[in-house]
Order: sequence, then C-alpha cells, then structure tokens
Amino acid sequence: MTALLVSPDYVSHYLPLAAVGSALRDAGREVVVATGGGLRDSVLGDGFGHVELRLGAGSNARPETGAGDEGTRDFLAATYGGMVATLEHQARRRLHDLLWDPEHVTARLAEIVDEVDPDLVLSDHLAFGASLALRALGVPYTAFLPGHPCQVPPREQSFGYPARRPPGFAEEYELAELRALCDRAALAFTRRFNETLLELAPDARPVESAFAAIAPRGTLVNYPRGLAGSGVARGAALVGPCVRGEPGDPELDARSPRRPRAYVALGSFLSARSDILRTIADALRRTDLPAVIASGVTPLADLGPLPGGSLVRPFLPQVAALRSCDVAVCHGGNNTAMEALTAGLPVVVLPFSTDQFAVAADLVDLRPRCRRRPEPRDGARRRSRHPSRALPGDDEARRGDGANPPPRPRTGARRRPSAPHERASALAWAWHTRAGRHACVKRPDWCRPRPLTKASETGHP
Repeated sequence: MTALLVSPDYVSHYLPLAAVGSALRDAGREVVVATGGGLRDSVLGDGFGHVELRLGAGSNARPETGAGDEGTRDFLAATYGGMVATLEHQARRRLHDLLWDPEHVTARLAEIVDEVDPDLVLSDHLAFGASLALRALGVPYTAFLPGHPCQVPPREQSFGYPARRPPGFAEEYELAELRALCDRAALAFTRRFNETLLELAPDARPVESAFAAIAPRGTLVNYPRGLAGSGVARGAALVGPCVRGEPGDPELDARSPRRPRAYVALGSFLSARSDILRTIADALRRTDLPAVIASGVTPLADLGPLPGGSLVRPFLPQVAALRSCDVAVCHGGNNTAMEALTAGLPVVVLPFSTDQFAVAADLVDLRPRCRRRPEPRDGARRRSRHPSRALPGDDEARRGDGANPPPRPRTGARRRPSAPHERASALAWAWHTRAGRHACVKRPDWCRPRPLTKASETGHP
C-alpha cells in the first residue's frame, strides 16, 4: 500500500505533513511525497520517496530563507503597517497567485498518480492548485491543513479575516474594510477556481467556497480540539498537534540544568524582521536570560551582545531546541506554537500575519491566572496587575502607543527568577514595555505528546 503526500515547496507546510507520513510509514505503508525540488533532500532524508511537483512560482524549502524575491519583500513591507495592512496585502495577493499554471499542475499530477498508484492521497489543503487538479482528475483524496482551523472557515466566517484575534490590534472601521476585502477575494477566487475546474473537467462538481471546501475523503487539521474552541467547519477533523521527532543536538543538550533559557524564532519569512529580533534580544539582556535563537537571515552582529550561554544559528532543529529550553518566544506560527506547547513550554506570542492572530487568541484564552512578577528584595508591594497579563485590551494597552506604558517594577535590587515560569513572565514584561502585544501561556494537560491514531480507529489516515 502506498500513500501519496502532496505539499507545496514550503518547509512550514511540509514538516507537520512529514509527521503524518512517518506515522503512515510506521504503519507499513510506502510513502511518496510530491513536492518541489527544494524539499527533495528533506523528503529523502525522512525516508520517503520523492517525485517532482511544482505548485507555484515560489519556494521556501529552508527555514532560514530570506526576503529574496519581490513577493516576500512586499509582504515584509506590509508587516510594518500592522495587522490590517498585512492581511489586506495577503487578501489582494489571493486574487491572482493561488492557482499557478493549473493545466500544467493537473497534467503532472495525473502522471504522478499513474506512476505511484496510491491507495491514499493526502494533499495540503492550502495547495489549492493541487486540490483543483485532484478534483478535475476525479481522484478521491484527503486534505491536510497544517495551520489553524480558521483556514477552513465555517460559512459565517471569511478566509483571511481575523475573526479570532487578541483585542487591541485594530479599529472597528479598519476591520469592516478588511472583512469586505476578504469577502471579495473569497468570491473572486471561488469563481476562478470553478471556472478553471470546469474547463479541465466539464463534468466536475463546482465548490461553494474554494477556501472552505472539504475534501472528498475529509479534511484533517493540524490543531488540537482542546485549543480550537468553536468555529471549526463541519467535516474538518482536528488531529493535531502533529509534531515530528528529531534527534538530540550535542550543542543544544550541553547546557546548565540550573539556568533557564528561552527559545526564539520568528519563522522562515519573518526572521527577516531584524528589528523585532533586536527588540527580543534587548529583552533578553534586560532579564539576563540566555537564549537559543534561530536568526534566519538576520546577522548575528545585528542582535548585539547576548547573555552568557546563548546560542545563535541561522537554522535550528526546532523540536530538539525546544526540548532544551524553558520558554518560547515566537510569531505564533502553528508549527512553533504547537511544538512549544507539546514540549511543555510557556509561550510568548508576537503575531504578524495569516492565522497567527487566531493562534495567539487561543493562547490568550488559556493563559494561566496565577502569573506573578518576581518580587524586589526590598519587599516592595507587588502591583495589582502583573505586566505579563497586560495584554492588548487591558487598561494599559488601551492607552496606546507607549504614552502611558504598563507599570514598571520598582527600582532597586530584584531577586533573579529561578523557576522557568517566573523567567517567562519577566521576559514577557520586557517585551511588553517595547511592543505591547503578546500572549503568555503554559501547555495545558491535553497537549501532551501522543501517537497518531491509526486509520482503522478513526476512519482517517
């Protein structure tokens, strides 16, 4: 029996799919991955077969990929404008760049299906060109969504609109305009999807929404039920977190067990935001917290001096790195957030785009109610509101743009936080005084590592 996995040439999409592929391989299936050439070495290194399938003009096959192409540079420029500017940019891009050369993709997938002869096809839900091709070919397939379930929106929601988000990121009029743009983009893309589908296969059945369509054999979502809350589309099965295994790293494992440290990563694209990494590095210095930093394309020199015991690399084996740390600071990408929670770490979230706001909102809703700031040694009275809880929407955050920053701890000597949760709170405060937007949570009990359930028990692969 052979499973065919279809992935765009993006490492963030491939990694959770690879975790599912490993489970299928361990269950006795041969696994073949159809993706771009950039991921070929990773696919072969994971023990899978590889067939070439190009699904788009771009590629992001390495986590430290920078802002080399014009599209990435435009996206990064939009992130400086905040949530609404970024999501508007992405909505406009969805009008024209999600169906790359559909005739070629359909023809190539037909060749791959004939060659591999799979009994199971698992295709990335966000690879809309592959979904269109499989529908046109009449190939029954299961979809796999690597991100938050908001990317399979129920009928009352719109793809790309941050219905789930922490408070304080935008004004109501901005959100209304963004919602209208997302609705227009969804209608336009669905119209183009169906027109192309019927050109390729006149007898095919059009879809009601190209973004929300459930695959013929169901849609699996790399997200845990206990974190998602409401707003999950009918027909979508939450099976996450799908976390891959990684061997240890001698340099990561060689650490002092008595001194906590942070893991810092902003994902494959956003590592180009050197200004944000510098701000995080400044928070680390102020809290004297060593860190393991995936710097991506940001040069080490841009970060400035770091606390002793810190480790910086352009690319880190993230699952192994998280095992060696005590708190994670990330952009709210689904892979990093799920892997951090699975490793049992508190999480400081700095969302920028796409589903990161939904992930951040879910984490905010689960943040512990007992965070406390390290006490000054002089016994100064503790503030009634802990800075790490001053999330956007709280009184301090509503005052806006740093004119009235959240309360600072009193001057004087302070005891060094010893427990990881205390150091996480201190880091969250240091970030908040500079940026004002974060979430800080611990892993809940439901997010413990568990093996993927066999297909015979769930009806899904």
